[in-house]
Amino acid sequence: MSDRQNNTVVLATAAHDGSIKYWHAASGTSNRTIPPVPGETQVNCLTTSPDKHYLAAGGNTNLRLFDSSSNSLPVLTYQGHTGNITSAVFQRDGKWIATGSEDGTIKLWDTRAPGVQRELHCGSSISSIALHGNQGEIISCDDDGSMRVWDLSLSKTTLETVPEEHVSCSSVAINPDSSMIALSNHNGNCYVWKLTGSRTNTLEPSEKIEASTTYLTKILFSPNGQYIATCSADHSCKLWSTGSSFELYRDLYDHHGWVWDASFSADSAYIVTASSDRAAKLWDIQSSEVLLEYRGHSRGLTAVALNDT
Repeated sequence: MSDRQNNTVVLATAAHDGSIKYWHAASGTSNRTIPPVPGETQVNCLTTSPDKHYLAAGGNTNLRLFDSSSNSLPVLTYQGHTGNITSAVFQRDGKWIATGSEDGTIKLWDTRAPGVQRELHCGSSISSIALHGNQGEIISCDDDGSMRVWDLSLSKTTLETVPEEHVSCSSVAINPDSSMIALSNHNGNCYVWKLTGSRTNTLEPSEKIEASTTYLTKILFSPNGQYIATCSADHSCKLWSTGSSFELYRDLYDHHGWVWDASFSADSAYIVTASSDRAAKLWDIQSSEVLLEYRGHSRGLTAVALNDT
């Protein structure tokens, strides 16, 4: 992973005070800080557009879209949610963004104009969303413990499952070829389902991973599909093989607080973790070593976004 050329790597972190920092990924130094916006208590999630041009930050009701290479003012501010935005994902071509919120809705936004384009009502506080590779289905999970598949052409749920009764879900992810969905919950468990075909017509239960004895905060697949990463309140980020046994591959343990978020490099050789200990760390997955620390926030980190494609 190198950022010697301009915009080769976009690495950004957000903190509980609402500040956002951009970093030189290879040196560990910050090259730009976006200060907290009045009225926004924190940033809950960060994501970059596929072409790295935009950084989207979800906060307390507002989604802000920043130009990754220019000033610190948002290009657009999307208003419409009435609760914390917990998750955001770009459409493959960067034409729209989907957000999930504690207000129980999923909203779709056009990246070229303000205003809600479409709204889906879940009825429960949404913890996380993921976009299927077909770009026509969204998977969500919520505080009531449900995972739902939403068909955007029908604007309704087509599948729903509850992995554990009365246990809140924390995060959901789909692997790059859309053949697996993974979900994490507050009991420290991770569930994996296999998918077949281009649409999510059935969910085939595949695996239950007892990843932690406490809260899992985030789950994500590596770009090569070989690993599932789970972030936890136990101060760790663990990598699990997606092979037949789903064995623990690496236990990345060096933080001194909850690990809230993580982001893989495009080649799946590195991962950056963000923790409430106010640090982000760049890990070499093969050696399990911390290569760099990114420090400068005055409050605990809540989110990280890395795009080095």
